[in-house]
Amino acid sequence: MRKLSDIDFTATADFPWLGNLGGQFEPDEPFVQIKDQSEAIDFITSEDYEYFQIDLQNDLTIYLDDKHHVAYQRWNENIIFIKQQLAPQFKNIEDIVERHGLPKTVADSIGWDIMHSYQEWVYGDGNIPIYYTKLLPIYRTGHLVCGYRGSLPDFQILTH
Repeated sequence: MRKLSDIDFTATADFPWLGNLGGQFEPDEPFVQIKDQSEAIDFITSEDYEYFQIDLQNDLTIYLDDKHHVAYQRWNENIIFIKQQLAPQFKNIEDIVERHGLPKTVADSIGWDIMHSYQEWVYGDGNIPIYYTKLLPIYRTGHLVCGYRGSLPDFQILTH
C-alpha cells in the first residue's frame, strides 16, 4: 500500500470539468460516446448506474480483503482522508454542474469516480483490479462518464 502523503491531489485539480460536454469526441474502446445530453443524464442518474458503480467498488474491496487483508483494514481511514483533500475540487465540480443546469447526481458521480481513482492509486502496488483510474482521461478532456452498457466483466463505458 502506498502512503497517503504521497498522493498528488493536484493531478485532477486542473481538469476542465465538463468543459467539452457533448463536444466531438471519439474515445477508444471500451468507451462509447452518448451524444444526446438528456440520454446521458438519464444514464448517469439511473439506479442501475449507481448500483454498477457500487458493484465495482465492492469488487475492489472484496479483492483487497481477500488478497491484502491488512492493508484493506485502512480503507475507511483512506477514504476519509481522500475526501477531505478533495473537498475543494468537489465544491468546484458541484458549482460547474450547477452552472450547466445538471442534477446534483452528476457531481456526486464524478466525485465518486475521482475518490475511488485515488483509492486505487493507494492500493495500486498490490496488483489490484483497476477501473476508476481508467476514467480519468475522459474527465481530463472535459467529458463526462455517464453510464455503461453490457454486464460485468464485458461492458462498455458511456461518455458524454
